[in-house]
Amino acid sequence: MRWFGSWTRRLLLGLVLLLAVVVALIVAASIKGRSGSTQGTENMNGPGSFVGSASNAVMFVQWTRAGETVTGSLREAITKSLAGSGITATDYPFTGVIHGDGITLNLTGAESTTYVGEVKGEGFNLTLPGKGGSLITIEFVAGEVSSYNEATRQLLLSEYATPCDLYVVGHEVDVNFTGEKAPEWCASIVAKQPSVEWTTEPQENTVGQPVVCELVNHANEQVRITDEGGQYYGGLACKQLSGEGWG
Repeated sequence: MRWFGSWTRRLLLGLVLLLAVVVALIVAASIKGRSGSTQGTENMNGPGSFVGSASNAVMFVQWTRAGETVTGSLREAITKSLAGSGITATDYPFTGVIHGDGITLNLTGAESTTYVGEVKGEGFNLTLPGKGGSLITIEFVAGEVSSYNEATRQLLLSEYATPCDLYVVGHEVDVNFTGEKAPEWCASIVAKQPSVEWTTEPQENTVGQPVVCELVNHANEQVRITDEGGQYYGGLACKQLSGEGWG
């Protein structure tokens, strides 16, 4: 009888241990199933920053997360409607909720806007209104201010070709850059003369105008600026470039 009682106790102990292992495996599988695509973002309380890009815009999200709640700001750099006239940047504060895989951001500003999306890995996506009433989805990945600045720079340069021609809306001026960095020089002219309505769209009567200046820089890049009789806008461009080492 003593042998039987000892064997029974060993059997019961083995069954208890087996049951504990099964329960542990079920709990682990349940946790994994709940985490799913949110792995990497769930329980990440504190500050975070993300960069998203579209064909005509770059967005930068900075937030502070506490559980399912986020508060922060979204900066949107978007190309202006007139080709080659630069970009404009606007900041929108927001509050939001992250619940499971879902994310909702409520932006405030001139008009209140709600963006919804989905958490994916260490980032997320948002569905936004596009051109002509369409909807677009923008993917956001973890990124710092430097990532946003570089993406904005690339967006700006994408507005210009090589060689690059700049015109002033309604005037007979043509600023023509040739060389490897022609797009950067066009972008510089537009950025440093924000009061002038520059564009890459050719204007009427810009061909055959008098030459205001022809300059070369240290990298042997060239610019030729022509303008009509008053030569006001052409003169502004020549003066700016001369001050930057062109001669």
